[in-house]
Amino acid sequence: MRRLLVPVLVALAIGVGVAVLKLRPAHAPVQQVSAPDHRVAVSSSAAGTPTLGGRTERRPPPSTDVEQGRVAASPRKVGITFEDGTTIPVELRPIRLAPAPFPVPARLADRYAELVRMAQQGDGAAARSLHKWLGVCQRAYGDETSLHNAIARLHADRVVISPDATRPPMVLPVGADVKEFEKLELRRPYEFCSGITAQQKAEAPRWLDVAVQAGDFQAVQEYAVQLGDTAEALKIWDTLWQEQGFRGSLSPLAIRYSNGVAGGPPDYVRAYAYKLIELKLLEAAYQDSASPNSRNMLGAMQESLRYTGGFLDPQQTAAATALAKQLLAENPNCCSGSIFGVAY
Repeated sequence: MRRLLVPVLVALAIGVGVAVLKLRPAHAPVQQVSAPDHRVAVSSSAAGTPTLGGRTERRPPPSTDVEQGRVAASPRKVGITFEDGTTIPVELRPIRLAPAPFPVPARLADRYAELVRMAQQGDGAAARSLHKWLGVCQRAYGDETSLHNAIARLHADRVVISPDATRPPMVLPVGADVKEFEKLELRRPYEFCSGITAQQKAEAPRWLDVAVQAGDFQAVQEYAVQLGDTAEALKIWDTLWQEQGFRGSLSPLAIRYSNGVAGGPPDYVRAYAYKLIELKLLEAAYQDSASPNSRNMLGAMQESLRYTGGFLDPQQTAAATALAKQLLAENPNCCSGSIFGVAY
């Protein structure tokens, strides 16, 4: 039987490496969707393209609450129509954002104590910001000698060696601006993290724990991503779908069922069903859009659905379509997502 290789999951728009986390509850009560923070350094990621028998799946953009082209909007009721003419009414709701307590400071140390106080008082966005910004500091040079050595290596060999031993050397792409890269990836993080101690840096994973316990939506998603293809991660994504009708949970659910949860066999019928729902919601949001990004997103999702459909026979495809209708019709909270707009 053909099997799908494990895809490379994309980090949730914060550009930090996977941390080793302590055990947390399977899911925390979700209160709000947290806004993305301003970045301190340049980062990049690429969606996985698993291959099978010479076939390569082009994945759609990652499904997170951090998406491009945000437009403020009000809830609107639409009908999701399937090929057999079945129409299921849903309400498309914008995401309500809870931004970080304040924009990224010039020096984290200047506002570190304030963030800690807010996080300890239950502010999930403050705890998430601590986790994210301390993560930046874990990858920043802590002394001038190391910084200057790294800058010299960058200019001589176009290579950056991270102080984080878990990160491989980074080779600067051809044509990239060395001086700009030096400023964004080396000097700015060094300046931002000046005054932050090694002990404070080591506490970054703990603040993600705190953010999850506080119900910070973006932190919950990041935690689920870090759990990978596990039963606990599946439970979190399924809870977000069931309790909020969160569109961003559909792709992670499909990926986990395609891979097989916790070492189990792939369930391509259920994976197809979640992808079909996501495609229908994307069509509802973007089918009249002239934006190339919107059209590309739709095209990628259509290709991803065809790819998964290649593992099904006609009877299984019909069962998957019926399951998609059932999952959509039985979810009273469908559907929320930033593709439907943003409410502050």
